[in-house]
Amino acid sequence: MAIATRVREELADLLTQQGVPAFPALPHAITPPMVAFQAGEPYIRIDRIGATLQVEVQLVASMMVPTLDGTGSLEQLEELIDAVLKALPPDVFASEVSAPRVDRLGEAQGAVLIADLDLTTYGKEE
Repeated sequence: MAIATRVREELADLLTQQGVPAFPALPHAITPPMVAFQAGEPYIRIDRIGATLQVEVQLVASMMVPTLDGTGSLEQLEELIDAVLKALPPDVFASEVSAPRVDRLGEAQGAVLIADLDLTTYGKEE
């Protein structure tokens, strides 16, 4: 398994165990509230190549809640942000959260309020 894939899967599992529904990638069907991990920019930086490959992985945690009324959705998103920040392990570094935006998922799923959290973590070849 690729290092970045393993990092995303482990992080999603950890958040889910802490009570925050999380996915290593954007799922086909979205059921908010939830978090989905996506590639950041730059995605992967190579720290060292030698006997063991070590990389720095930049991720974006897209945090989504259903659109309710404006205040209710924003409060729910802020609670999700706090829950994610509290659940992150010490080797995952959070830098900033984007301004919330509304994203339409289509007729069947409606719309969600989304904010993106920039993360940096490290992984190595096993």
